Amino acid sequence: MLDWSIILAAASGLILFLYGMEQFSREIQKAAGESFRAFLKRATKSTPRAVILGCFVTAIIQSSTAVTLITLGLVESGILSFSQSLGIILGAGIGTTITAQLVAFNFTALGPVFILLGFIIGLFGGRFPVIGKAIFYFGLVFFGISMVSIAAAPLQEDPGIVSLISNLSSVPLAIITGFIITNLFQSSSLFTGLVVMFASSGLLTIDMAIPLVLGSNIGTMSPLLASANMGLFAKRASVAQLLFNLGGVLIILPFLPHFTYFIISLGGTTAQQAANAHTLFNIITTVVFLIVLKPVERFVIRVVPGKEEEILFHTEALNDQLPENNSEAFKQIETELAHLMLHTSKVLEESANMFPRPDKNTFNRLRKREALNDFIDEKIEKATLELTMRELEEKETARTVLLIRMSNDLEQLADIGVSLGYVANSIVNRGRLSDDALAELDTLYKEIEVDLRLIRKKFPRISDDDVASMRQNEISMRESINAVYSRHLKRLKGRTPYAAGAFVKVIARLEAAHAKLREIRKLCEMYGRL
Repeated sequence: MLDWSIILAAASGLILFLYGMEQFSREIQKAAGESFRAFLKRATKSTPRAVILGCFVTAIIQSSTAVTLITLGLVESGILSFSQSLGIILGAGIGTTITAQLVAFNFTALGPVFILLGFIIGLFGGRFPVIGKAIFYFGLVFFGISMVSIAAAPLQEDPGIVSLISNLSSVPLAIITGFIITNLFQSSSLFTGLVVMFASSGLLTIDMAIPLVLGSNIGTMSPLLASANMGLFAKRASVAQLLFNLGGVLIILPFLPHFTYFIISLGGTTAQQAANAHTLFNIITTVVFLIVLKPVERFVIRVVPGKEEEILFHTEALNDQLPENNSEAFKQIETELAHLMLHTSKVLEESANMFPRPDKNTFNRLRKREALNDFIDEKIEKATLELTMRELEEKETARTVLLIRMSNDLEQLADIGVSLGYVANSIVNRGRLSDDALAELDTLYKEIEVDLRLIRKKFPRISDDDVASMRQNEISMRESINAVYSRHLKRLKGRTPYAAGAFVKVIARLEAAHAKLREIRKLCEMYGRL
């Protein structure tokens, strides 16, 4: 019978490992702040660089799950594309093998040293407490697994434990066991570390250890579960991660005896062989999937179908530095302004779809696009301010002012579109608009659509004919709004107060949107005269 003191000691060690791993990952991210996310974005311009980045960051954080979840968040927010995320996810698999290597080389013995060092550094001011905490929890990770190792030492002589472990000689059972325990503790690093440790103590042979490691490499279900409430592209990234992990196991299984023989031929202790198997497996998986990455990407798109537009936070024309030639600089800003106009138009279009067909995904896309508008507006403002630092002619100075004003007006117009989306959501939750009311909103939206189409034709300039058309449309819009208000008052009887009030809010916002378009039209007229 097992000694309860052994069970308690092992359980305490596991708890310390999991807690240390979670807190270490959190402190590293806190220390990096927004620069951590910016760093992820910069290094994904090519897939090989993204793989190296994913490997490097995971090796530091010691949690492929944490890196994958961060990557999913970046995909969901539009900072990374689905395609860019694949390299990071592949690299994370290699980076997570560092824990097993450190355990294999008895790095766990230094756990108390890092705990003490982290505590001492944390006593200083400034950024030292954050760094000290990270080092402290890093030590706690290895102190925890060291406790498990000490507690497990007597198990080598326990006939029941030896008999139980001998059942793991079945490869399928070992793989399933590795997968289940990894998901139970939500940490592949923990389980592979334990496998290496048990191999070191003689409880596992290398033939048993490798299938357990393969099962652990299938990974946790956390990314898949987390993506359930995310958009289409984050879901695709999570499915790709599962495909990489599961596919890697399926690729190596037919060659498992040869793979095991090769690992043994590399030499080292059984623990080092288990750690090497973990590392080499992930490297092979990464290389194979890099070769077939495009077909895999197309396969994932078929598995997770959808026609949703991927909204990415990038500029169309503006780079980090404007051209030295002022004429070229103005052209870049004008192109970016047209890009801003495009997304503003789509914000209003998507807000219109919220009333007859309210949908969570549409609303999330609406908010993301509005956030993108804020991002582009900031880039345009920064570029125009940079222009003002140069020697400009009087007309060029006037142009920069008009460009900033148009950009700000477009950003405010997008804000109105999002506020319409919020009202549409609230109507669904607390009331419903009648079919007549929906038809009237459709009429008002179409009036706005006419103005948007006219402005976009030669934006940021506008022709005299289009100005005349917009002025005529202003009369039509005023008449439509007055008529809608009049019919709405007649319908108030029998309607819920909230639905009635919400409809008035919608009309007021649409009127404000039309007024904002009128301001933009006037700015375009002035810009065209310069």
